[in-house]
Amino acid sequence: SRAMAAGDAARSPGEGELVVVGPSKAVAQEGELVYPGDRITFGATAPPLVMLGAGVLREEGHVIASKAGILRFDAAERRLSVEADQRRYVPALGEHVVGVVVEKLSEEYRVDLGCSSPAALPVLAFDGATRRNRPNLHVGSLVFARVVLAHKDMEPELSCAAPVGVMSKDWMTGQSLFGELKGGTTFRCSLAHARSLAADDRPGGELLALIGEHVPFEVAVGANGRVWLNAGTVAQLVAIQTVVSRAMDAPAEQRARIVADALARR
Repeated sequence: SRAMAAGDAARSPGEGELVVVGPSKAVAQEGELVYPGDRITFGATAPPLVMLGAGVLREEGHVIASKAGILRFDAAERRLSVEADQRRYVPALGEHVVGVVVEKLSEEYRVDLGCSSPAALPVLAFDGATRRNRPNLHVGSLVFARVVLAHKDMEPELSCAAPVGVMSKDWMTGQSLFGELKGGTTFRCSLAHARSLAADDRPGGELLALIGEHVPFEVAVGANGRVWLNAGTVAQLVAIQTVVSRAMDAPAEQRARIVADALARR
């Protein structure tokens, strides 16, 4: 992945809320299948503080699953969520996305994420941006951003500013964590594959690490199923995209061979 804290941003009921959850099936058995209404039980020992993500909500003092899927716990962000197999992307607070600018207004850009409505990206929501000095995006521009507002009754809002705790770099340096994606190519994949590519400890993330051992490249993975790639040559770019498409579901012992065969002479 290539993000403004959303402390007072609107969100889905329960989403983004900090709750106390003890070492229980939610955390200790990450990867368990849950169904709507399943209670995520509390443990008896010292409980960590976690944030409720997509598919998890708080109801009458209990944390429950709101949709069917695999229970996930992101230790880095301390976020508890349910990973569901769905076709259309539903924005969730804090997720990283790759979007396409579809409209340019005086105070904001309208960005297509592949969900039910375009998202708003304020023109000043970039590290170091001012009224006089700010990015000039156009219709068709690609952006890598973070969801800072997600609510079923409101349109999503994005930010390209670094979140609290992450060192920010001025957008003009071209080294900021979020912002416009220039060059390269973009392709779509399933939401499940996108989540796998974005996680270092899952098959997709391990696959990207393998590719990086053969050729240098840049990647931005959106939770909305869009992946941006850039490499030194067109041949490398085509080879990387082909490998990602072919090797995602291959057994671990075959992935290294597929990568080596495709990229050895690139």
